[in-house]
Amino acid sequence: METGKTAMGLEDGETPMEDFTLWDFEQRFQATSGIAQHPEVQVLVPSGWKVISGGAVAHYNADGALLTKSIPLMNNSVPQGWIAASKDHGNYDPHTLTVYAVALYDPNNDWDVTVNVAQLGSPVPFPEISVMLQDGYALTGGGAFDVWTGQGNLLVKSRPGDDSQSWIAGGKEHRASSPATMKAYAIGVRTSATRSTPTCALNSATSQTAQHPNVTVAATSGRVIVGGGAAVSQASGLGNMLVGLIPSSDGSSFSAMSKDHMSYDPERLTAYAIECTNAGYGTTTTTPPPTTTTTPLPTTTTTPPPTTTTTPPPTTTTTPPPTTTPNTATTPSPQPPVPPCGSQINMTSGNESKLVSANYPNNFPIWSSCTWLFTVRRVIFFLAERNRISSL
Repeated sequence: METGKTAMGLEDGETPMEDFTLWDFEQRFQATSGIAQHPEVQVLVPSGWKVISGGAVAHYNADGALLTKSIPLMNNSVPQGWIAASKDHGNYDPHTLTVYAVALYDPNNDWDVTVNVAQLGSPVPFPEISVMLQDGYALTGGGAFDVWTGQGNLLVKSRPGDDSQSWIAGGKEHRASSPATMKAYAIGVRTSATRSTPTCALNSATSQTAQHPNVTVAATSGRVIVGGGAAVSQASGLGNMLVGLIPSSDGSSFSAMSKDHMSYDPERLTAYAIECTNAGYGTTTTTPPPTTTTTPLPTTTTTPPPTTTTTPPPTTTTTPPPTTTPNTATTPSPQPPVPPCGSQINMTSGNESKLVSANYPNNFPIWSSCTWLFTVRRVIFFLAERNRISSL
């Protein structure tokens, strides 16, 4: 990976960015679209913040999706957010798109942020245009909007100029005729007399030649990256287009991604970063809201349910079953078997006797019969309890 840098006092002959007083806190805001073939998404910054740069990245799944727009979102000539767009091209590939806005915290309106725009007049296959900042403003970022129709025209360039006072935007048709116009945006901040003067520089890094190159520029020690861009070479083949322009969440780096599309074309990708001294990249203002909202919800909802539900069920369910079971089993005692009947009686002649079963007075069922055996010749029949009596 090749790197290059321009800064005040360097001997490479390149122009440093204008010195200007920076702010205390800078923050990255972001939003992600739903899945679509041609998603467009925007992010607005809260009151008290001013947008100074931004970026976007397409999260494709199959053949690919490519950027067509990454620009400041204007409201009454003031940048209050960032808006981006991407598209699949030729082959169906619905995807999501994330947009980033980098903003400075200026609740007292100490800083004058301006946006200059230039547009190419007539549609052409490979549109390109640049826009200059007026004197007195320092470049902090910029954007590009490929205004396409038909098959589509895709971004290949959205980067700061080597003069550190301009922004360059470029695009190309791909595998089909689709001329387009182009808009370039340059964002600048005017100095404040009440603050010390920092030094800003343009830093860059270039990838190796690849089909899907990506590259990251890291901030120089003591500096904070406030914005950035990228450009992909078009040395041969059908072309390689931009997929991502990604500012880091802490001002430590800027990353870029590109890809060939449906046709082999390895290229080199250069990422550019605008880095400054005396710029504080803080999360103090933005962090508390998400933290406060998220913490109470999980704590309140989770604690009571487990305690209330678990304790009573085991106690109530276990006790009654053992007590009820033995009582039920004892009551219906097994039916007594039919008692044996009949007995042998020794009698002398002339005596009389009632014939009673051995287990009298228990009654016998109607259907049963009993037999008694006697050794005497005189027998008296005594019918009792509806039983049949016989003798031998």
